[in-house]
Amino acid sequence: MKREFGEKSYRPVKFEFSAVFFGSANMEYQNLFNRKLPGNILASAYRTPMTVHQLAVELGVASAYLEDEIAVLEKYNLLTALPGGKYQTRLIIFTEEFMNEFYQKAEQGIAPAVKNILADTAKKLPRLRELQFIGSGLDDNSLLWDLLFEMIREGWMLSKAVQKKISDTHSLYSGLNGICYGHTYEVPSDCVYKLPSCARYCQVGGCYAASYADFGILPDKNRYTSHMEEVKASLDAMLSGEADALLPVVTKEQKDAALEILQEELSAFASLFDTLCGCARSILQAHAPESVSALIDPVLANVLFFKTVSLFGVCAVRTEALTIPEDERLLGGMIYATE
Repeated sequence: MKREFGEKSYRPVKFEFSAVFFGSANMEYQNLFNRKLPGNILASAYRTPMTVHQLAVELGVASAYLEDEIAVLEKYNLLTALPGGKYQTRLIIFTEEFMNEFYQKAEQGIAPAVKNILADTAKKLPRLRELQFIGSGLDDNSLLWDLLFEMIREGWMLSKAVQKKISDTHSLYSGLNGICYGHTYEVPSDCVYKLPSCARYCQVGGCYAASYADFGILPDKNRYTSHMEEVKASLDAMLSGEADALLPVVTKEQKDAALEILQEELSAFASLFDTLCGCARSILQAHAPESVSALIDPVLANVLFFKTVSLFGVCAVRTEALTIPEDERLLGGMIYATE
């Protein structure tokens, strides 16, 4: 007897699971997708409900072995049992087609506004320099790059979409106090929209931490993570004035004062996140199945930030609001006192 198996039996999709959670991690949940099979079950049953037998044929795995995997996915509300013995994925999966369409439309929609926000920020640099923080003497382009991530992050936190939806995420999934989503494609390492790394709190030393973003459009030589050890080693010298500032270093009072000066720009970034949410929602509604439509808003409210940080950098460079220097200076981060 000959059985024809589905494509995923010999060419499994590269499924990546991501979680934005609060509190302690559930290790079974976090490690569930270290294996290929659970992710390919979700990818197979995403658009069309499937029985165990149909999944077995599609994946080339005997039904008896699938049942245990399906039970775990059901346990965490990642797979829903439907009438007729069928199952359907209960998870937003970002596909390559969706992301390409989103970035194209989003960049066209927000690029002029990003340029205007940065132009307005540049006009306020003299007021910011009056705060006399370490690094206030950096050139305009460097200082704007260093402020950009903090402005984006603060704008996201101000966004009405996030504030409204963040409380809706706590009961969406069992085993996770937060939100999760999947990918079925691998982002190329040289993709300008990719965010290789970012952190709101990255310990530097003593009571100082870094807030940074490795914008995808910046070369490795200009990213914070390429200078991380150098920053840690030179922190004391920067604080004492014995070494030139690699990036802004601010006290709590200086940071609060800077954000107060930039209130209008932060509000403008918040408005852009509302715009981006609307853009992503309209596209995702066309790409995602109806079965996960209720998840779109809470997922976007919590995840869109991580998908768009580098997008802002792309808009800044392509509109010539910011430039990429030829040297290896650090861009895209700041050090702040935590107490």
